[in-house]
Amino acid sequence: MRQCSKFFIAALMLAASVSLVFAGGAAEAPRDVSPDEFYRSNDTIEMIISWSAGGGTDTIGRLMAPYLSRHISGQPNVQVVNVTGGGGIEGHNEFALRRRADGFNMLFSAGSSKMAYLLNEPGIRFDFADMQPAFGVPAGAVIYSNPRAGVSSVQDLLNPSEPLRFGSIGVASTDAIVLLAFDVLGLDVQTIFGYEGSGAIRIAFEQGEVNINRDGTIGYLGNVLPLVEEGYAVPLFTFGQVRDGEVVRDPAFPELPSIAEVHEELYGTPPSGHTWEIFKAVSQVLFTLEKVMWFQQDAPESAMLAVREGAVRVSQDPDFRAQGQQVFGPYELIVGDEIESAVSDMLSALSVEVRQDFVQFLVDNYDLDPR
Repeated sequence: MRQCSKFFIAALMLAASVSLVFAGGAAEAPRDVSPDEFYRSNDTIEMIISWSAGGGTDTIGRLMAPYLSRHISGQPNVQVVNVTGGGGIEGHNEFALRRRADGFNMLFSAGSSKMAYLLNEPGIRFDFADMQPAFGVPAGAVIYSNPRAGVSSVQDLLNPSEPLRFGSIGVASTDAIVLLAFDVLGLDVQTIFGYEGSGAIRIAFEQGEVNINRDGTIGYLGNVLPLVEEGYAVPLFTFGQVRDGEVVRDPAFPELPSIAEVHEELYGTPPSGHTWEIFKAVSQVLFTLEKVMWFQQDAPESAMLAVREGAVRVSQDPDFRAQGQQVFGPYELIVGDEIESAVSDMLSALSVEVRQDFVQFLVDNYDLDPR
């Protein structure tokens, strides 16, 4: 009987160990210490990225990981963990439902997950309102044309030499904001749905299958700028950045007009109206605060503050700034007290009313299946 009892206890201990590993994070009880003392050099913080290695979010996450490790007090190891599936939804659900809120798990979200949240995609089991932010990363987007379409400046958008054609993954994707932009500017654009990804759309652009396209900052700098330099693409405008409710020029492309400036150039008046307000709200969600590093709402405050303070130091690190400039442009990390107000603005933009109006726009104009 004593031998059986030993086996039983050992089995319980093994099960508990497996459960802790499955849930992620450290096995010990939450630490009640100051931010400067929360992490130790032998700790590991897992940074969940809901997409495969090599994508934009993964690239930035892996760039930041060693700098976070260096600048978070205690210098814990920061390890990227790719949890793929469901267009980014699976990793977010795992973070919200199955990862311990112990300060050893973080989620690095991106615009596409917020678009899924906006459109109420099936399978979502997470809520950004139930998370607390550590820092954020802005992004931008550039609209560019194929000069063979007779569009070499924004003035040509209303009178191209051939019909404008835009390639899209699908209505329920980040391409939806491009559809909003075309509506704001009153452009007659045929949208071809069903491409597998931005790479396939870019190939279609080079082959003349589509003649107007959009790329985010990372994709534009890495893949489109060479086409511009060779004369195969013409940058037209950016979506800009939302600041205090107004759209200003994108700091990564200060030479390009924002969509607001293009509207004024085409029609003599600044954009206004219901669709414009929806565009600004969605743009703020997707670009002004494109990526956010999150903790669960009930994670230890000391852990969250330690990472926040570390992110401030990362943002001031000259080596990081130089590498970041090359990877994702001249955007400043949103750190310190600014991240709280930025997320508050983002959550306001994710309001039920905005989500309903955005979905209705896509239902009315692009036959989106309402959920």
